[in-house]
Amino acid sequence: MAGDDPNRPKFVQSSTQVTAVVPPARRTPATGIPVATPISPLTGAPTISEAALAALPPPLENQPATFEVNIGRNLTESQPELNDLLKLCSGLTFSRGQLVAVHQRADFVEMIDPATMAHRRIELPRGGALAAAGLRAGAALELEAVVATRDWRGDFLMAFGAGTRTDVQRVVRMRVGAGELDLSVVEAQRLYRALWELPGLATSALNIEGAAWLKPQGSPAVIRLCQRGNGKPRHQSDATSATVDIRLDVLIAYLERARRNPDAQMGDDLVNLRRYHLGAMGGVQLGFSDACGLPDGRMLFVAVAESCVDVGIPGKNWGTALGVIDHKGFARVAPIREANGEPTMAKGSALTVDDAGCVYVALGAGGGAAPRLVRLDITGTL
Repeated sequence: MAGDDPNRPKFVQSSTQVTAVVPPARRTPATGIPVATPISPLTGAPTISEAALAALPPPLENQPATFEVNIGRNLTESQPELNDLLKLCSGLTFSRGQLVAVHQRADFVEMIDPATMAHRRIELPRGGALAAAGLRAGAALELEAVVATRDWRGDFLMAFGAGTRTDVQRVVRMRVGAGELDLSVVEAQRLYRALWELPGLATSALNIEGAAWLKPQGSPAVIRLCQRGNGKPRHQSDATSATVDIRLDVLIAYLERARRNPDAQMGDDLVNLRRYHLGAMGGVQLGFSDACGLPDGRMLFVAVAESCVDVGIPGKNWGTALGVIDHKGFARVAPIREANGEPTMAKGSALTVDDAGCVYVALGAGGGAAPRLVRLDITGTL
């Protein structure tokens, strides 16, 4: 996403004045909050089709890595106040010289200047304003993936819940402008139902951990969603990581419909499904943790080898890797190494790239180190 691309958003810092976007939608009598008709149990899942799964191409195996990755500058070494952010940082994106970090509990957005580490916290609506934006007061948005993009109104952030439960099947749009923050919470259960039911995507419980804005040459822009595949298998074979695309204009149109009617239907809009064997570290399979687009249409991602019993149950992390998926869908993956040359044991939870091509990763505590926001040193051909 080059800096002069008209579709690349250009965020500006704003004050903490907040306004909430109130979507016209069916509402509960007691709270007035927009709701959708439940279409699956809280933790239930549509039945997986073994026949449809068997008809799919096998998961893609990694190509040999042509690069090495080392942890470079620790940007937060002198910023201990950012530790709470980095402990639960679930998404990063970049625009107009600013890193934009989303907290897993989603009660604020952090704007960070990577050159000076000056940072500004923008509080998200709470109480009545949060209810007006689509949630009960005190609720957590629980966002897992974020991209910066734009529509006819201008630049905005689009953040996605993991989709594992019906109460995290939401897409949040945050529009940062001069002096205000507009936030709308869209009940997107039909989108998540389509993700659950797409053969080959949710081979374990649905767990969308990454989203990337991509502009393939000669094609419309897409949002690529990354399924981590770190839970108990839903079928006879092992669970796999996977990606699927949806055209940006199609997704925006669906979200506009869903704002007004949470039961708005999805079409056959999920395309380009690919399943992956990303390799292993410490005997544990790597799975997508976050992703972002590169200017040439490839996707960069961070993957973790976390020994989870199931989705939502944290386990020991055995390593973090950086990978790139080319235009044909093949992945190349290399471990991220500490200064001593050993693979890091810290879990990489968020990733982004700035306009100069610098790669940033949020690392949790691990190997005796506190949570860190680091810039990676990459040698070889990415």
